[in-house]
Amino acid sequence: MYIKKKIILNNKELSIETGRIAKNTTASILANIDGTTLLVTIVHKKSEEKDFLPLKIDYFERYYANGKIPCNYFRREGRPNEREILISRLIDRSIRPLFPKDFGYEIQITVMAVSINPEINPDIIAINATSIALSISGLSFYKPIVALKIGYSNNSFIINPSTSDLEKSDLNLIISGTMDEILMIESECDNLPEDILIQAISIGHKNLASIINEINEFKNEVNNTNLLESKVNNNEFYNIIYKKFKTDFCIAHNLTDSKKKQDAINDINTNIIEYCTSEKLDIKESHIKNVVNNIEKEILRDKILETSKHLDNRSNKDVRDILIDIDLLKNAHGSALFTRGQTQSLAVTTLGTDKNSQSIDCVFHENNKNNFILHYNFLPYSVNEIGHINMVKRREIGHGHLAKKALKPVLPKKADFPYVIRIVSEITESNGSSSMATVCSSSLSLMVTGVPIKNHVAGIAMGLIKKDDKYVILSDITGEEDSIGDMDFKIAGTRDGITALQMDVKSLGITDNIIKEIIYQGKDNRLHILDIMEKTISKPNDKLSMNVPKLEKIKINKAKIKDIIGKGGSTIKYLTEKYNSKIDIDDDGTIIISSSSSKNIESLKNEIQTLTKEITVGNIFKGKVIKLVQFGAFVNILPKKDGLLHISKINKYKINYPDWEIKEGITVDVIVSKIDNTGKISLNLT
Repeated sequence: MYIKKKIILNNKELSIETGRIAKNTTASILANIDGTTLLVTIVHKKSEEKDFLPLKIDYFERYYANGKIPCNYFRREGRPNEREILISRLIDRSIRPLFPKDFGYEIQITVMAVSINPEINPDIIAINATSIALSISGLSFYKPIVALKIGYSNNSFIINPSTSDLEKSDLNLIISGTMDEILMIESECDNLPEDILIQAISIGHKNLASIINEINEFKNEVNNTNLLESKVNNNEFYNIIYKKFKTDFCIAHNLTDSKKKQDAINDINTNIIEYCTSEKLDIKESHIKNVVNNIEKEILRDKILETSKHLDNRSNKDVRDILIDIDLLKNAHGSALFTRGQTQSLAVTTLGTDKNSQSIDCVFHENNKNNFILHYNFLPYSVNEIGHINMVKRREIGHGHLAKKALKPVLPKKADFPYVIRIVSEITESNGSSSMATVCSSSLSLMVTGVPIKNHVAGIAMGLIKKDDKYVILSDITGEEDSIGDMDFKIAGTRDGITALQMDVKSLGITDNIIKEIIYQGKDNRLHILDIMEKTISKPNDKLSMNVPKLEKIKINKAKIKDIIGKGGSTIKYLTEKYNSKIDIDDDGTIIISSSSSKNIESLKNEIQTLTKEITVGNIFKGKVIKLVQFGAFVNILPKKDGLLHISKINKYKINYPDWEIKEGITVDVIVSKIDNTGKISLNLT
C-alpha cells in the first residue's frame, strides 16, 4: 500500500512515503527535506541464538546525489568513508536501546542518500527515517524516536540549523530520544558553559514530542501488526538460578584477588551446569551463559546502588590515579603518555606542510582539505587479547573523531600556524574511557610539540546505575562498570567550558535532571584532571621541537604563480633541489616554504620574492647585459625579466664617460623609465 505523509520537523517539512520503492523488504521509507532524499530499507531473518543483538546498520552517500562522479580509478563508490561511518554510528546508537536484549532476528538496515541539498545535512533525516521505518516494520521496536540538531549563535538557540547556520554557530548538538527519555547526544561546541549545554538538551527534548505523535499517526495508517517478538524467554530459568546461586556469586565478587575471583566464578559456572544436568533442565549452554552473565550484572549493579561506590571501592565521584610522562620519544615531534588507572594512551604529534594535509573524496562537503588529523588505534594487546590488527574498526573511527572534536576549539588558526597537525593515539592499556584518555594525552602532546593551543583539554567518562527511582552516578567508569551500566556519558573541555559531549544509553528512563547532574559532576572531575595536567606542562613550549621542519609563509600576486612553477614545473623543481626545501602553493598566492635549514628557507624566500617582484616605473636594478642589437642592448633585471636600454640612452651616457664601453656580460645600473601596454620595459642608465 502506497502511503505518503508530511511531518513538520520544527521549521522544515519532512516528506515520508512507503509502498513505492523497495517493496520486497521488511520495510522501506523514502524521506525528503528540501531536496535531501534518503532511502531506508530494513530486512530481517531468523538467526541462530546469539548473546548480542544482531543488528547491522550501513549509511552511505551516492555520488550522483550531488551531481558528482567518484574520483577514484574505478569511478564507483568504494568502502565507506569516515563521514558515512560516523552517521551509521549515530543511527545505531539512537535505536539500539529500543530492541529487546534477547531479540532473535538478524536485522540489516541500509540508509542511502540518493539526493543531497548541500544546505541540508542528511544525518538528522537518516536517524528519523530509520525510526519511522522500524516503527512500520512489525519488528519488536519499543517505540519511535526523533532526532533534532541544535545550534547556538548570538545567545540564541537554533533548531535544525542549515549548513550555513552551523558555520556561524558555537554549538552543533544532535539529540535523539522518545517522548520521555533521551537516548543519544553527540555534540561539539566552542568552550560553552555547562548551563548552555543543559538548556540546549532540554530545548531539544521538548521539541521531540509533537513529531513523535505524527510518526505514530503514520504508523497507525500503515497498520502493520505482524509483530516479531523475541524468541527466547529465560525468565523462569533465571529466577531458579538466581535464587540458588546468588549467595555464591556475591561471595565471589567480594574477593579482592582477581585470580581467586575468576576461579570462584568458574566453579560456580561448573556447579550450574551440573545442577541443570541433575535436574534434567532442557537448557542450552548458550542460554546458561546468558543467564549467568545477567545474574552477575544484577549483583554488581545492586552492590553499587547499595554502597554508592565504584566496584574498586572508590567513591562514586573519585577519579582513578593519574600518571603523566612527556617527551618520551626523542625523534618524534612531540609525545605524551597519559595513564588513568588501567587505561593508558600514548599520543604522538607530528607537524607537516600542506602537502601532508588530508584530501577527502566526499559527496556532501565541497572543502575536502583537512589540516588537523587525529587517528586513534586500539590494538588487541591493550585488553590482553589476540585479534586482527590490519583493519580500522568503526569504534576506532568514532573514538578518534570524538577526541578530534574536543581539541579543535583550542587549536591555532591556519593563518597563524601554517602547519598540518597529525596526532596518533596508541591505546596501550584499556579499562574504561580510552577516548577521553586520548583527549588528555593529545592535549599534552600538542603542548610538548610547541603547538600554540589556547588551553589544555581534558576528558572524563561518566556512568550511571539506575533501578526504579534510585540511581548512582559514577565518575571515571571502568570497562566492567561500562558493560553493566545504563549509560556512557563522555565530557571533554577546558577550564572555560565544554568542547565535546557524547552520550549513549543502554536502557530507558534517563531524564533531563539526571543528565544535568552528570554534567556538573563531570565538570568537577574535568577540573581535577586539568590541575594534574597543568602541573606537568601548563603552556605550550616556546619553541617547536628541533625535529619539526621549519616553515616560512609568504604571499605573492596569484598572477605570478606561473613564474614560480615555470614551464612544466621546471622552476619549482630547480628551486626545491637548489635549497633542499619544499614549496607549497595555494591558489590565492600563499606560499609555504619548508626545510630543515633556516638559512635555506631565507635564501629561497629571497629568490621567490625576486622572481615575483612587481616591476614599476622608477624601480632601480643592477642588471646584466645579455644581448647587443643595432638599436641598443637587452638587460636582464630579474629572472626571466628583460628590459631594453635604447642606443640613444647609451650614446648619451658615453658623452659624459667616453672611456665606458658596453658589451655582453657586464653589469649596469638601470632604472625603469617606461612599461607599455604589452608589458615591454624601457630602461635608462642611472
